[in-house]
Amino acid sequence: MLIAQLAIGGFSWLTWKELSIPYDNPRFWLALLGFILFTGIIAGSYPAFYLSTFQPISVLKGSFKTGYNLVSVRKILVVFQFCFAIVFIICTTVIYRQISYAGKRDPGYNRDHLAFA
Repeated sequence: MLIAQLAIGGFSWLTWKELSIPYDNPRFWLALLGFILFTGIIAGSYPAFYLSTFQPISVLKGSFKTGYNLVSVRKILVVFQFCFAIVFIICTTVIYRQISYAGKRDPGYNRDHLAFA
């Protein structure tokens, strides 16, 4: 929340819109709580399911050996996260350049000679 509050000023400047976070809206807090719970359940389910496949007796005796996988889930997730980071950086650059172009381009008419009704 602190990072979002600090970044909202720069984003407002970038888009030329006044943005704010609705701290007084109960729907905002409900959505935030739902997002936190959903993320916690998803983040906690993988380790829980992975650890539940082990036999407790063999782990406690020390005779437990894990199989070495050439392609593990961890490696796939790291590559997936890296690809997402690259895509987000490219999208941010494209959006910034589009907003900059739209602000600087010629509108095609003289703004000084407009008749207002």
